[in-house]
Amino acid sequence: MFRFLFKSLNLIQTSYLPALCFLLSMAMGALFFHTPPSKLEIYNLFFYGTFFFGLCFSLLIKNNKSALFLLLIVMLYISANKTYSLSALVNIKLWLLIIIPLNLLLIFQMPDKNFSVFGPLVFFLFEGTLIENLYLLNILDLPFIFSLLSGFFWAGVFCYMLIKISYAPTLTDNSLFFSSILVFFALANYSEHSSRIFCLAGAAFMVGLSSVLEAVYSYYKDTVTGVYSVHSFKKHDKNSNNQYAQKSNNAYGKKGFPPKYTLTFFYIDNYNKILKVFGQKQTDILTMMVLKRIEKLELNALTYRLKPSEFCFVFSDLDVKEAYEKMEEVRRLIAGTEFVLPSQKIVKITITPAVSEKRRSDKNAEEVLNRMYEMFYPRYRFTQNMTFCEEIEKTKKYRRV
Repeated sequence: MFRFLFKSLNLIQTSYLPALCFLLSMAMGALFFHTPPSKLEIYNLFFYGTFFFGLCFSLLIKNNKSALFLLLIVMLYISANKTYSLSALVNIKLWLLIIIPLNLLLIFQMPDKNFSVFGPLVFFLFEGTLIENLYLLNILDLPFIFSLLSGFFWAGVFCYMLIKISYAPTLTDNSLFFSSILVFFALANYSEHSSRIFCLAGAAFMVGLSSVLEAVYSYYKDTVTGVYSVHSFKKHDKNSNNQYAQKSNNAYGKKGFPPKYTLTFFYIDNYNKILKVFGQKQTDILTMMVLKRIEKLELNALTYRLKPSEFCFVFSDLDVKEAYEKMEEVRRLIAGTEFVLPSQKIVKITITPAVSEKRRSDKNAEEVLNRMYEMFYPRYRFTQNMTFCEEIEKTKKYRRV
């Protein structure tokens, strides 16, 4: 945890964030230099502080979904702070009760990453401009039937969110679901200023906190598959020389690799083409299917995701020949499996594994990987669906099945 925070601070040191924080602090100091802040100003500082906190961490981990949700909340808050007459306030509240659930549904079905927020943000600005012009033209009145319609909208959105997080739960979607409930309460108590502020601030804080937890989790685990990340691989590799000999409390030792181990990795062949054809979401589902299929073999190995298309296994109880046979079994299993995606499309893929053992000349697992890469990459360009092993080749037992 502390190591992640230190790394984050090192990244922030090279950004413009410190300068921005300094300017914000100077602005608040100048604002309240002569007069103490009023209750409303304290409320505003509380809200914008939580919003700024959540947005920074959402952008830090490139979670555009959470960032877009926070931008929607701050636009709703700015709109709620305008001074309206009582009749206009009631009508604007009804308009928002109709529009906001549609926006939440739009955000909720978006992927967490790898999409542009420009289009949805322009759409939000268009909606805000439309309501403002309707207010100026004094044509905000809506029939009573729209009140019932807004209730159906909210019920439908919450049911859809609940079904989705029950079927495929993620930290981001869970936080957006509960934050959306707070947004609903803020709109239901639209005329109560303090209640509205704390509900919207609570929603912003919840999304920001989920971004922090996701950043910490993704540092040690892959967010898609749940296996160890490349950072964990480096950490275990670094700790293996120092602590494994003294503290080996289980088969692998959570603090590092054993002195002698066999390292294997495999590539999902044509991963970029699969990603281009099926998109990120379907590709993630396919990757999960591949791992679940491999888990049935009970490899009894530490599993890491080094790259989107590359997975690594560390065997402590298998020599290089046994690990080679095991990866050959994995390769045949994947090549002979037909994967059915949620879109009912049947996909057949292959993987290309490589196997090697740690030698005395290898200082750590990273050197083992680099040595394997030097042998692997020149051949991988021309030959796939084959298990590479330098030790097996030297004994002339290299074969293709």
